[in-house]
Amino acid sequence: MINNCLIIFTLFYGACKYFLFVSNYNLSFYKRNWYDKNIENF
Repeated sequence: MINNCLIIFTLFYGACKYFLFVSNYNLSFYKRNWYDKNIENF
């Protein structure tokens, strides 16, 4: 029982970390593209 809870918690924690990492990476990528486009417009 304890092992199952630990495995579930580890998977959930890993998924949250991965999701945060991916979302942060995408946000920085979009910001950089938007910034580059606006610089080109000026």
